[in-house]
Amino acid sequence: MTPAHLGFEEYDVASQIAVSHHYWLVDGQWETRSSPHRYVWPFELDLMARLLG
Repeated sequence: MTPAHLGFEEYDVASQIAVSHHYWLVDGQWETRSSPHRYVWPFELDLMARLLG
């Protein structure tokens, strides 16, 4: 967070989705962007690596 930027994450643990929200102050007006991301737990990465050999 800065005087011209605010960013925060919204997590849904059950669906493993995080939405990243960002707000910027540009020329006196707030602009916003949000983007969804799927995340994995470490054990899932281990399983994927084992399955790939």
